[in-house]
Amino acid sequence: MAIQKSKNIVKLSLDEFSFEEFKLIAIQTHLEDYKVAFTLNKMLEMRFIKEPVEIEFTNETGTGSFSHFIFEDSRNDLIWSLVQNKSFIQNNTSQKNSLFTEIDHKFSSQINLIPELNKFDYLLKIDEIDDYYDIDSFISKLSNLKHISTVYLADTEQIKSINNLIF
Repeated sequence: MAIQKSKNIVKLSLDEFSFEEFKLIAIQTHLEDYKVAFTLNKMLEMRFIKEPVEIEFTNETGTGSFSHFIFEDSRNDLIWSLVQNKSFIQNNTSQKNSLFTEIDHKFSSQINLIPELNKFDYLLKIDEIDDYYDIDSFISKLSNLKHISTVYLADTEQIKSINNLIF
Protein backbone atom coordinates (compact mmCIF):
# COMPACT_ATOMS: atom_id res chain seq x y z
CA MET A 1 0.00 0.00 0.00
CA ALA A 2 1.64 3.20 -1.15
CA ILE A 3 0.92 6.61 0.28
CA GLN A 4 0.63 9.36 -2.25
CA LYS A 5 1.47 12.88 -1.23
CA SER A 6 -0.03 15.67 -3.18
CA LYS A 7 1.09 19.27 -3.19
CA ASN A 8 -1.54 21.78 -2.31
CA ILE A 9 -0.77 25.39 -2.87
CA VAL A 10 -2.79 27.85 -0.88
CA LYS A 11 -2.77 31.50 -1.80
CA LEU A 12 -3.49 33.96 0.95
CA SER A 13 -4.09 37.65 0.69
CA LEU A 14 -3.35 40.16 3.41
CA ASP A 15 -7.07 40.70 3.88
CA GLU A 16 -7.40 37.15 5.21
CA PHE A 17 -5.11 37.78 8.18
CA SER A 18 -6.49 39.28 11.32
CA PHE A 19 -4.22 41.99 12.61
CA GLU A 20 -3.85 42.75 16.29
CA GLU A 21 -6.57 45.04 17.44
CA PHE A 22 -5.59 48.15 19.34
CA LYS A 23 -7.14 51.40 20.45
CA LEU A 24 -5.43 54.76 20.54
CA ILE A 25 -6.29 57.48 23.01
CA ALA A 26 -4.79 60.95 22.54
CA ILE A 27 -4.15 63.01 25.68
CA GLN A 28 -3.58 66.72 26.03
CA THR A 29 -1.90 67.89 29.25
CA HIS A 30 0.85 70.22 30.41
CA LEU A 31 2.42 67.55 32.65
CA GLU A 32 5.85 66.01 32.07
CA ASP A 33 5.93 62.38 30.92
CA TYR A 34 6.85 60.90 34.31
CA LYS A 35 4.04 62.87 35.99
CA VAL A 36 1.49 61.57 33.49
CA ALA A 37 2.63 57.99 34.17
CA PHE A 38 2.59 58.61 37.94
CA THR A 39 -0.94 60.07 37.77
CA LEU A 40 -2.23 57.11 35.77
CA ASN A 41 -0.52 54.68 38.15
CA LYS A 42 -1.93 56.34 41.25
CA MET A 43 -5.42 57.35 40.16
CA LEU A 44 -6.31 54.51 37.78
CA GLU A 45 -4.38 51.70 39.51
CA MET A 46 -2.04 51.12 36.60
CA ARG A 47 1.65 50.16 36.77
CA PHE A 48 3.49 52.00 34.01
CA ILE A 49 7.24 51.44 33.90
CA LYS A 50 9.52 53.65 31.84
CA GLU A 51 11.33 51.90 29.01
CA PRO A 52 15.08 52.56 29.08
CA VAL A 53 15.37 53.21 25.34
CA GLU A 54 13.41 56.03 23.76
CA ILE A 55 11.64 55.70 20.43
CA GLU A 56 13.47 57.55 17.67
CA PHE A 57 11.62 58.89 14.69
CA THR A 58 13.07 60.76 11.72
CA ASN A 59 11.29 62.96 9.23
CA GLU A 60 12.34 65.76 6.89
CA THR A 61 12.99 68.23 9.75
CA GLY A 62 15.16 65.90 11.83
CA THR A 63 15.13 63.11 14.39
CA GLY A 64 13.05 63.18 17.54
CA SER A 65 13.23 61.02 20.64
CA PHE A 66 10.01 60.01 22.36
CA SER A 67 9.83 58.57 25.85
CA HIS A 68 7.45 55.71 26.48
CA PHE A 69 6.11 53.67 29.36
CA ILE A 70 4.71 50.13 29.35
CA PHE A 71 2.09 48.50 31.56
CA GLU A 72 1.31 44.79 31.14
CA ASP A 73 -2.19 44.43 32.54
CA SER A 74 -2.53 40.74 33.38
CA ARG A 75 -5.96 41.27 34.94
CA ASN A 76 -7.45 42.40 31.61
CA ASP A 77 -4.89 40.75 29.28
CA LEU A 78 -3.93 44.12 27.80
CA ILE A 79 -0.66 45.83 27.02
CA TRP A 80 -0.71 49.59 27.55
CA SER A 81 1.85 51.95 26.04
CA LEU A 82 2.05 55.59 27.09
CA VAL A 83 4.05 57.42 24.41
CA GLN A 84 5.13 61.02 24.12
CA ASN A 85 3.73 62.50 20.90
CA LYS A 86 5.81 65.70 20.80
CA SER A 87 9.55 66.12 20.70
CA PHE A 88 11.66 69.19 20.04
CA ILE A 89 14.79 69.03 17.94
CA GLN A 90 17.63 71.52 17.66
CA ASN A 91 18.32 72.82 14.17
CA ASN A 92 21.54 74.63 13.40
CA THR A 93 21.98 76.94 10.45
CA SER A 94 24.96 79.00 9.48
CA GLN A 95 24.74 82.28 7.70
CA LYS A 96 27.55 84.51 6.49
CA ASN A 97 27.01 87.92 8.00
CA SER A 98 29.87 89.59 6.20
CA LEU A 99 33.03 88.70 4.44
CA PHE A 100 34.82 87.54 7.60
CA THR A 101 32.11 86.48 10.06
CA GLU A 102 29.68 83.64 10.12
CA ILE A 103 26.67 83.55 12.43
CA ASP A 104 25.24 80.29 13.75
CA HIS A 105 21.52 80.31 14.35
CA LYS A 106 20.02 77.70 16.64
CA PHE A 107 16.33 77.10 16.74
CA SER A 108 14.14 74.24 17.78
CA SER A 109 11.24 72.75 15.92
CA GLN A 110 8.55 70.33 16.97
CA ILE A 111 8.31 66.83 15.58
CA ASN A 112 5.29 64.59 16.19
CA LEU A 113 5.20 60.81 16.29
CA ILE A 114 1.66 60.97 14.86
CA PRO A 115 1.42 64.26 12.92
CA GLU A 116 -2.37 63.91 12.50
CA LEU A 117 -2.67 64.27 16.30
CA ASN A 118 -0.22 67.17 16.65
CA LYS A 119 -2.39 68.99 19.22
CA PHE A 120 -2.00 66.11 21.67
CA ASP A 121 0.99 65.63 23.97
CA TYR A 122 0.70 61.88 24.70
CA LEU A 123 -0.73 58.77 23.11
CA LEU A 124 -2.09 55.83 25.04
CA LYS A 125 -1.99 52.69 22.89
CA ILE A 126 -3.95 49.70 24.17
CA ASP A 127 -2.85 46.45 22.50
CA GLU A 128 -4.80 43.19 22.35
CA ILE A 129 -8.06 44.90 23.24
CA ASP A 130 -11.37 43.24 22.45
CA ASP A 131 -14.99 44.35 22.41
CA TYR A 132 -15.52 43.28 26.02
CA TYR A 133 -13.28 45.96 27.49
CA ASP A 134 -15.29 49.08 28.41
CA ILE A 135 -13.18 51.73 26.69
CA ASP A 136 -15.83 54.44 27.18
CA SER A 137 -15.72 54.00 30.95
CA PHE A 138 -11.93 54.24 30.93
CA ILE A 139 -12.01 57.41 28.80
CA SER A 140 -14.51 58.93 31.21
CA LYS A 141 -12.22 58.20 34.18
CA LEU A 142 -9.21 59.54 32.29
CA SER A 143 -10.94 62.77 31.29
CA ASN A 144 -11.91 63.42 34.92
CA LEU A 145 -8.31 63.40 36.12
CA LYS A 146 -6.80 66.65 37.28
CA HIS A 147 -4.37 68.24 34.77
CA ILE A 148 -5.79 66.27 31.82
CA SER A 149 -7.23 68.86 29.44
CA THR A 150 -8.53 66.73 26.58
CA VAL A 151 -8.97 63.03 25.89
CA TYR A 152 -9.80 61.77 22.41
CA LEU A 153 -10.37 58.24 21.11
CA ALA A 154 -8.63 58.34 17.74
CA ASP A 155 -9.93 56.54 14.68
CA THR A 156 -6.85 54.47 13.80
CA GLU A 157 -8.13 53.75 10.28
CA GLN A 158 -8.02 57.47 9.45
CA ILE A 159 -4.40 57.97 10.59
CA LYS A 160 -1.93 57.67 7.73
CA SER A 161 1.14 57.54 10.01
CA ILE A 162 -0.20 54.70 12.18
CA ASN A 163 2.87 52.58 11.38
CA ASN A 164 4.91 54.95 13.56
CA LEU A 165 3.32 53.17 16.52
CA ILE A 166 4.97 49.85 15.67
CA PHE A 167 7.74 49.54 18.24
